Amino acid sequence: MTAQASAMPRELVEYGVTALAKVDELAAELSRRVIAAEAELAVGTLVPAEDAYQVCVDMLTEFYRYLAGDAPLDPQVVRALGQRRAEQGVPLSAVLHGFRIGGRFIWETLAATADLADRRHAEAVLSQATVLWTVLDDYSTELREAYGEAVALRTRQQQTERNHQLDTLLKSGSELGSRWAAADALGLAKRGQFQVMVADDPAPETDHICASALTRAGIASVWRISSDELAAVLTLGPRASAQDLDQALAGVQHARVGVSPVFEQISDAGLAHQRARIAAACAPSGTAEVRHYGDDPIATLASTASDTARYLADQVLGPVFALPERERASLLETLRAWFAAGGSTDMAATALFCHRNTVRYRLRHLEELTGRRLTDPRDAAQLYLAVETVVQHDEERFVAEQS
Repeated sequence: MTAQASAMPRELVEYGVTALAKVDELAAELSRRVIAAEAELAVGTLVPAEDAYQVCVDMLTEFYRYLAGDAPLDPQVVRALGQRRAEQGVPLSAVLHGFRIGGRFIWETLAATADLADRRHAEAVLSQATVLWTVLDDYSTELREAYGEAVALRTRQQQTERNHQLDTLLKSGSELGSRWAAADALGLAKRGQFQVMVADDPAPETDHICASALTRAGIASVWRISSDELAAVLTLGPRASAQDLDQALAGVQHARVGVSPVFEQISDAGLAHQRARIAAACAPSGTAEVRHYGDDPIATLASTASDTARYLADQVLGPVFALPERERASLLETLRAWFAAGGSTDMAATALFCHRNTVRYRLRHLEELTGRRLTDPRDAAQLYLAVETVVQHDEERFVAEQS
């Protein structure tokens, strides 16, 4: 796209010079055609008429200067158009359609200059059809790329601003006025039925998957995305239920999900965020489960006072942690299964695919090591809190930290 006047047929150079002289008139006609063809470019909607006209002036001037040999074609002109239309929110399909209308207009006006009575003149003009459409195709590619880059930049900017507002809203120490202002910026009401959910280390696109499922359940959501956590403020519709919420959040893969209790003042989102994090930590490490704050009081307590819980777990299960890995894992797995079975040895044996006497033996061995009896409610409570803490923090990592 760097042809100069010497490379152009004389007839095209003459046409370029003539067209430049009346480019305002040609641009007015072209802008009328584009506006008539595209509702998105109509007067008073996304693009003002004077904007559409000026684009036509710029594009036609660029092309006619090329024909006249004044300057090579400059892709920055069309890239600027793609960026501006993306910023204005004009659909790409409408922009490309308008561009094609411009291409047809240029060809029609050029072909109309061909003197059919003069074969050489007509051939000189019509032979440029391939060149013209090649240039327009290259320009369309530049237009798409610039439009896509502008959309991506705007999306990143919007996400950054949304994250900033959500950080303010979800931070308990923020001033009340700042939290209200953040809620306004996010389009959230000051009062309603709200919950906060978090997911640790979720799979890509989790927010899009869950947002769609939540919308179908009548739950609006605003998402905060970071490298290690996905958080959302949920606004519950009048027909939304806890079951609907759990079904929607079941789409979160490879992550522990925590959900806060329902709250009515949006300014309480910071406390709800803390509770959602605690709820997520109640699920076993490495699993993909949905947990609600307070559903399991012991697990919630272990998660809330994490450092203390780890210390106490080491005090209770220290002798078990000192065992070889295989034996230690067997005893802890049996203890978890026994608690999950409500203290039933037979049910625990079924879950572990072993004989009930094996379960009894392992439990007796664990009682001897810890000095605590599962028949004593106080000792059983201590063992349950200890093993729940180990489950939350991953057994191998927990033991490594305590050693």
